[in-house]
Amino acid sequence: MSSQHPETTITRADWYGRRLERERHADTLFSELDLSEADLTGAKCRSGSIRNADLSGALLHNADFTGCDLRGSDLSAIELKTIHLKDAVITIDQTIFIAEALGLDVRLK
Repeated sequence: MSSQHPETTITRADWYGRRLERERHADTLFSELDLSEADLTGAKCRSGSIRNADLSGALLHNADFTGCDLRGSDLSAIELKTIHLKDAVITIDQTIFIAEALGLDVRLK
């Protein structure tokens, strides 16, 4: 995140199917949220944090997660051709998922 403390913190909320398209959530900490099937089309979450969130089935077309901490979140709905992920922070497990989604053959050795 761009500052030491987020401007807004949202924790343990059920936002299933919520419409958040084109909303701006820069410097926001989302933690343990149910965002499954939420519409985040064109949402701006730059330099924020979406930790341990369920994004399964979410609409993420043209969402901007530049510099966003996504560790522990379900990234199965990510549309790699239309999402902005530059400088986003993810775990090794998420890296493997993204590499496989790009069509890469990931092997241990």
